[in-house]
Amino acid sequence: MKSSRQILMITCLSFVVLMTAILVASYRPAFTQAHTRECTPSAAQMRNERLLHQLGRAYANMDKGDFATAERDLLQILKERPTHSMAMQLLGHVYYRAERYKDAEKIYRKMIQNNEFDASAYNNLGQVLSRQGRHKEALTELEHARSLNPGNMTVYINLSVVYAALNQ
Repeated sequence: MKSSRQILMITCLSFVVLMTAILVASYRPAFTQAHTRECTPSAAQMRNERLLHQLGRAYANMDKGDFATAERDLLQILKERPTHSMAMQLLGHVYYRAERYKDAEKIYRKMIQNNEFDASAYNNLGQVLSRQGRHKEALTELEHARSLNPGNMTVYINLSVVYAALNQ
């Protein structure tokens, strides 16, 4: 009799363990189910992917010296997103590399207008002004860049070039 009770109890416990194992194996929490539904990229993610592809292509073209194609790609981005900082920064760099300093100046001034705390825009504007021989204006912009980001060594290098041009 004792052994039949033990067998019955072991059988019941085995059944409970089996059902628990099935329940654990088949359970999917709500966040996992939501993640499964989110695997399809949204329209915003697709736009961002296209944008990053355009930025990469523009950078590669600029690096190859194909400034016209890089400019066209960047202007297309800025047509859709007029204040996109990465596209503006790269367009300013394209103009700088193509020695179109007036155009680069406009871009960097627009970047500063959009974000008055953008130290790199002040630094780049200072470089562009220096290339145009406008050293006093360049000094003002570079000193502002230094005040916003005192740890940026590039600003100090650019300042030294301007100070030398001003015989200071």
